[in-house]
Amino acid sequence: MNDNANVFMRLNNLEYHQLETDKKIENIFKAIENNTPQPDKGIFFNEQIFDAYAFVADLIKNAKDEIIFFNPITTTI
Repeated sequence: MNDNANVFMRLNNLEYHQLETDKKIENIFKAIENNTPQPDKGIFFNEQIFDAYAFVADLIKNAKDEIIFFNPITTTI
């Protein structure tokens, strides 16, 4: 593959990710406008690092009395 083809492939990939990000941002604005209630649990995938961080930050911010963290993954020797 020549250099021009690599550049165009990278630009297409970048444009695709930008469109996906734009869709997510539009969904956030729609939720804010509609005053959609926040979920109390969620599933996040590898690409959703910011979404997971924002979700946990909101849970911490909205805590009333205490926060209990636990790690369900245990190791046995």
